[in-house]
Amino acid sequence: MVSSGVITVSSDSVNGKSILANVTATNEGQADIAILGAASHIYWDLSAKQYIGFDFKDKNATVIHYFLMYDKKRNYREWLFTNPDPGNWIKVSADLRDTSYYESAPIDLSNIEQFEVGVFGGPANAQYTFQIDEVTVR
Repeated sequence: MVSSGVITVSSDSVNGKSILANVTATNEGQADIAILGAASHIYWDLSAKQYIGFDFKDKNATVIHYFLMYDKKRNYREWLFTNPDPGNWIKVSADLRDTSYYESAPIDLSNIEQFEVGVFGGPANAQYTFQIDEVTVR
């Protein structure tokens, strides 16, 4: 799912193919893509896992990058990250056991229904291109 834009597959990747998102920001300057397990009645149990990570690439050093997970009750945990190397692949990793990240309410890691990656803090209706590859949970 994409906020507003197109998701395709790219051969520019870390390993094989990557997700390529060409998205338009909202009036508030946010642009994102999401994997919705709930749409297919899929819920991921991450309660025994410690980290989730992925490779990310974009050319936007000035916007705020984020990654969210929503549980079945729509509570979410948010991680913010920067892109210190615009135009190149970077590793993003989140410690699932660290509760110092922002949460809307305590998240139930045994019932995760959505992952979301995006940017915010830029101009309204701006165009963004970013890529995601090699999502891992361990």
